[in-house]
Amino acid sequence: MEAIDLVLKILAFVFMVPGFGIIYGARRIVERYRLYEKMQCPFEQELSEDELREYKFDKALLNVKFLGLAVAVPGIVLLFVSFS
Repeated sequence: MEAIDLVLKILAFVFMVPGFGIIYGARRIVERYRLYEKMQCPFEQELSEDELREYKFDKALLNVKFLGLAVAVPGIVLLFVSFS
């Protein structure tokens, strides 16, 4: 039983560390890979150029942070299971 707990804790950290790393480095990831250029805005004509650029950047940033959260959540669940 102790071996299973140890394996669950290790797996939890294997998921949590990259997930939180993605969340922490989201701004750098968006800037480096220019993900903001690939974002679409359904109401482009209603925004100024600066507002549109900021909207696309924020949208890309939020998408990357959600991806990091999706990677980290299984690790958090495993951590709760292993300590219960």
